[in-house]
Amino acid sequence: MTPVNYKSNLTVGSIYTASQTELIVSNIAITSNGGRGKTQIVLLDQDDNETVLAAASVHLFTNADTVIPVNSASALVKQGQRYKVTEDETSPSVEVKAYYEAI
Repeated sequence: MTPVNYKSNLTVGSIYTASQTELIVSNIAITSNGGRGKTQIVLLDQDDNETVLAAASVHLFTNADTVIPVNSASALVKQGQRYKVTEDETSPSVEVKAYYEAI
């Protein structure tokens, strides 16, 4: 699940400050039946209040035809804005990878 031509990986849960306008992409995937999860791209203000810019979720339960094994979220963040990528999962088979590209 590695996108092509992204400049830098992001660590999920870490807080970053955009050095210029950046495109943030978070990919989420699930590999085993019964799990679910979500990822969010979140802006933080000076008091660490959060605003969700984008979100994506996955859910794989083949017995009920609930099959969304791969998804992604993306958002633009302006220079100087603080942001992070989050994940929330119910299964260890959920994987989140996040990247940014300065534009």
